[in-house]
Amino acid sequence: MDFRLPQAAIAFMVVIGGAVAWKLLNSLKSPMANLPGPWHTIISDLRLRYEVARGRGPHWIHQMHVQYGPAVRLGPSEASFQDPAAAQIIHRIKGEYLKADLYDKLITGVVNVFTTRNLDVHKRQRRLLSSEMAESALQKHVPVVESNIRLALNRMRENMEKNDYTASTSLNSTDICTYCL
Repeated sequence: MDFRLPQAAIAFMVVIGGAVAWKLLNSLKSPMANLPGPWHTIISDLRLRYEVARGRGPHWIHQMHVQYGPAVRLGPSEASFQDPAAAQIIHRIKGEYLKADLYDKLITGVVNVFTTRNLDVHKRQRRLLSSEMAESALQKHVPVVESNIRLALNRMRENMEKNDYTASTSLNSTDICTYCL
């Protein structure tokens, strides 16, 4: 009995093999490959995705830092740094590091300073917000915020005094906003 794979199946395997080889070579040539981390993170971020899906992402990343040090590779294009100086370099205003593709999914039809990946749009919108985000401008809001916190706490205290424990123990952000309005 002569067994031969159809030519389409052979072509499919060649294409898949080529794609895997291309991905592997690009991952190995990447500067990220020089960061310490588990061997499999050179070619895949599946472990990171798995841990995040389980709700254990931060714990796993912490374990990686304990094992590998302050800079850890988590995937072919993912890294974690514990050094605050590194965060300042990566996230500085004049940085060359673009935001991740994830930010494209956060856009709800209106481009804003927090979700745009376009550096020019980000700079222009940040400049517009800079005066309101200054420490002195934020200090103006402190009395209003403190007043609303006191109001929310007083209303929660009233519920406790009425023995309405469900109203005061299972609060979420919407409930707290309701107390303050």
